[in-house]
Amino acid sequence: MSNVQCRGNEKSILSCRHNRSQQGYCFQGIQASVVCEGYGLQGIRLIETKRHSSRVDIFYDNQWGLVCADDEWDLNDARVVCRQLGYDNATHISWDSSWKESATVWMSNVQCRGNETSISLCRHERFKQGNCSIGKYAGVICEEKSGYGIRGILLRDVIKNSSGWVTVLKYGHWGFVCPDDEWDLEDARVVCRQLGYDNAMNTKEAYTTFIGHVWMSNVQCRGNETSLSLCRHDRIFEGTCAPRWHAGVTCEGDGLQWIRLVGGFWNKSGRVEVSIDEEWGTVCDDDWDMEDAMVVCRELGYQRALGSRERSFFGRGSGTIWMDNVVCTGDETSLADCTKNPTGVHNCDHSEDAGVICAGNTNNHFRF
Repeated sequence: MSNVQCRGNEKSILSCRHNRSQQGYCFQGIQASVVCEGYGLQGIRLIETKRHSSRVDIFYDNQWGLVCADDEWDLNDARVVCRQLGYDNATHISWDSSWKESATVWMSNVQCRGNETSISLCRHERFKQGNCSIGKYAGVICEEKSGYGIRGILLRDVIKNSSGWVTVLKYGHWGFVCPDDEWDLEDARVVCRQLGYDNAMNTKEAYTTFIGHVWMSNVQCRGNETSLSLCRHDRIFEGTCAPRWHAGVTCEGDGLQWIRLVGGFWNKSGRVEVSIDEEWGTVCDDDWDMEDAMVVCRELGYQRALGSRERSFFGRGSGTIWMDNVVCTGDETSLADCTKNPTGVHNCDHSEDAGVICAGNTNNHFRF
């Protein structure tokens, strides 16, 4: 970034007017820095401890620590944490008691009103390294009304690259789709096009050997959605679908088998990874820009992209670099439809892995 011009009321520097600078463009050799006052955090993250529930970790004094889930920990505190990490709201509070007494505890007696933009702005006992006497550490369950964006979609146990069982990545785990009476060719068309295929040939459903989460059921696509997550569906969990009964598709045409975001700070961001011929790989950042990011984000079910990221912003990947010189117009439904080098042809290394930051969708229809 260069020529950053903020009014001062933006919630993120990405919302400020600025130019996108390529590496080496800032000829003065001066990097911007700030000195803050108060008790800001160096970092915050959610660590999944059990299904749908995450422990709150904060980074202070170059060390990750915990928040004590004492009597003051409530839904207002959880709302602040969830919104701070880009979610719409919090549905529940939770706690984790698996840590030993020697765990570092940075905050306790947190008392948020619910409208703060950071947990560090809430009333609390500030960053006193010590123990949590009750032995319970704060957690949250967040929700995304504005975008049930999935972090990945894949065809599992493929007979060939274009046929397999539909699985989606959510809450850090791959889960299946329940093939109830609503699973039909319109749903399959959305899955196939989301993965870059031309169309769907048929659907399939059967008992499989896989055991795991079930993230979606009663899927009802019109057929023109750009992501399965944009179709009307129920959000369900393990145990509410017939055991090992999974939905599948057979696609036609060439396409990506998988696409996902890896290493992001929250669910809507990360390094772009695709899998071709059952092998994960990355995308080189040559010519990588917002139009490319828009296609990736919409392919994964988000409404738009907030930013494209170059130079391994979300960390270096591994394996094959499948794509280079990707040039999208921004209107494509899949990264596979964009102009690019032949598959696997590049002049890059993993210091040039491309990434994206996505924003949620406001047009979804859910039944809970």
